[in-house]
Amino acid sequence: MVNEIYVPRIAEVEILKLVSYFPAVAIVGPRQVGKTFLVEIKYSTTPKLSKGFHIAKEDLKTQKHFIICPVETGFPLAENVRVISVNELYDLF
Repeated sequence: MVNEIYVPRIAEVEILKLVSYFPAVAIVGPRQVGKTFLVEIKYSTTPKLSKGFHIAKEDLKTQKHFIICPVETGFPLAENVRVISVNELYDLF
């Protein structure tokens, strides 16, 4: 179920292109303008948090943390980090 409040962003198309090509994409800008999620994409069904994930989490001061991978349903991976499926990602927005 897609959140009915979702507002498409102008940069959305460009960001989707970048994440299909690069293993990580940082979105930076002024504080408190919607950069609250940290998302990492893994191809394993048993993901592990990378050192880079922890560094980005600290540097960017994100509020919500997700690992997207090929699973049917999500599960908690670590404190304040949840594994989710691609379908569950749509429910976040």
